[in-house]
Amino acid sequence: MRNGFFLGSCKKAFDPWTNSYINVAQGIGVAQAQEDQDRLFAQATAQFGAALGRIVNAYEANAERKVDLAQDIQIALWRSFAAYKGDCSLKTWVYRVAHNRATTHMMHQKRIAASRHCNIEDFEFESVDPNPETIVGEQRALTAIRKIVDALHPPDRQIMLLYLEDLSGAEIAEVAGVASATVATKISRFKSLLARQFKVGGEEV
Repeated sequence: MRNGFFLGSCKKAFDPWTNSYINVAQGIGVAQAQEDQDRLFAQATAQFGAALGRIVNAYEANAERKVDLAQDIQIALWRSFAAYKGDCSLKTWVYRVAHNRATTHMMHQKRIAASRHCNIEDFEFESVDPNPETIVGEQRALTAIRKIVDALHPPDRQIMLLYLEDLSGAEIAEVAGVASATVATKISRFKSLLARQFKVGGEEV
């Protein structure tokens, strides 16, 4: 029996986007899901917006492409919340989606030559500036860190960037999808490289 928006015993409503009738209960469920998606996205960008900006800067040097990457990450993040079930923390989810999207972006840039990148275990500084007055303090540290990170293959780059974001070893392992022991080994190598780079006259600076 038809009665207004009723077809049989199922209540229907007209959807102008699809030019068809849909189940009202289904429509309410979809609307609620989209509200949850918007809420999670707003929460994520408010809580981790600064971190997302640092991820963009770490994966892309070109100013125009930074804007594109930032937008791509936000779109990917919003879409991803349709599948978020709370099985991991919001922090882990955000970092995982952002790094995955940034890695995809980097791999598609023609300016990135595979020969320029290496594993953390294979990295070596080309030279050490013997004059501590040229680069000192935090500037020198940031220069050395950036030099290491820029040279790494995406998997190792992701681990180092997450470490620099102060994530724990367990959190890094969860985001990157690797064993905690692997994370510990990579971080140990990273610290060793920095310590060796900052030794001047036999003392660490």
